[in-house]
Amino acid sequence: MIFMINAVNCTARVNGDSLRIRYYGAMRSDCSFLLEFPNISVYDVRAGMELRIHNDDGTVLWGGIIERVVYKYRASDFISLSVFARGYEIVVSRKILTSFNSSFQNLSAALQFVFDSALFSEGFTFDSDGVPSIAEIMTGQSDGVITAEEALDLISNFYGVCWWIDKNKVFKCCESFTVTQKNFNIAVDNVFHAGLSDFAFAESIEDYRNKQYISVGDDAYSLAMNSEEILEMSEYFGTGEYCKIMKRSGVTDSEYGNGLAQKILNNYPGVPGYIRFTVEDFSPELFDQISVYGGIFGNSIQPFAVISVENRYRYGKVFSTVTGRLISGTTYTPMFNQINNISFNI
Repeated sequence: MIFMINAVNCTARVNGDSLRIRYYGAMRSDCSFLLEFPNISVYDVRAGMELRIHNDDGTVLWGGIIERVVYKYRASDFISLSVFARGYEIVVSRKILTSFNSSFQNLSAALQFVFDSALFSEGFTFDSDGVPSIAEIMTGQSDGVITAEEALDLISNFYGVCWWIDKNKVFKCCESFTVTQKNFNIAVDNVFHAGLSDFAFAESIEDYRNKQYISVGDDAYSLAMNSEEILEMSEYFGTGEYCKIMKRSGVTDSEYGNGLAQKILNNYPGVPGYIRFTVEDFSPELFDQISVYGGIFGNSIQPFAVISVENRYRYGKVFSTVTGRLISGTTYTPMFNQINNISFNI
């Protein structure tokens, strides 16, 4: 691998056994490793610099911005530098949109507005061909300033999509991710895959819902519910209702709100189950499908979509800690980006 910081090759200074690359959520990622120097003047590394990691054939393995550096003085003539970087989405959080009043006819127009206003100047490109064709009028007003990230999160919540910036600096958007079948099977009762360890399975209602509310204005709301799920959960406790509320959604049309609420519910067909394991020399990607078999699943094969991968590079090998979520169907939509108290009125 080749490590480039601000277009300077620093590969010779990287402690190869310290590299960790993590992928999670809606195509988010981060990276960390150690640099080692005989003295501080050898190479200047600062937060805010661009980091690019290439394979030996020149293809980009990872790209992003250094968020934090920590210098550690090991001895009078030896210094180690801990580098922590995040994917290019970190750039979006520092770009500002000033006061404006705009009406967008569809998702593509809304995203293009933010891209032209804040992201184009950062050297990103826009994959407009990949934007879903969603035609819903959205009127945006801002009396002060908001970050591009907040604006994109609001747009994403309104249209029910996810946005991200990939390792090649391309700004993208989609409604859901295709789950890719991989030839990787796990038999829980008789784990047979070479290099597999620490397998665990868990269930959680933390991000479960069978009833979805979406605020529509100050006093109204839209609602979708899964009656079969509610009835099943009522056998365990109370009414069986597990509700989620989307506030500050930007939705003002009740019919559209009902459709969006149903769309969100469709991504939560039941109480989610999760697997986690570590495997040697097999590095799946986000939204790959892992097939799991065992008595805990009634001796049936269950499909899990990979939602988190942490790759650690040791002794010339890759050790991957993988988290998967039980799915139904061939697509998966992560949790929508959350909005936190922004001054953006719809």
